[in-house]
Amino acid sequence: QGQVMSEPELASYRDVLPAVTCDSGMPFPFYEDGKWGYMRCDGTVLLTPRFESAWRFSENRAAVKEGGKYG
Repeated sequence: QGQVMSEPELASYRDVLPAVTCDSGMPFPFYEDGKWGYMRCDGTVLLTPRFESAWRFSENRAAVKEGGKYG
């Protein structure tokens, strides 16, 4: 958290994250073309990448950053 990563590190992070979060059954953030989106473990994209930042789900909610604002 709070760590700035370069794009190659993000690609590695994206590759590892699904394996970590699929056990929970929750959608997970993925990085594509400079933006973040969410997908299911089966590869179904739920939200196309449009966020500047995206966090994992916790208690059925996930924080995102879009247009410089968090929500």
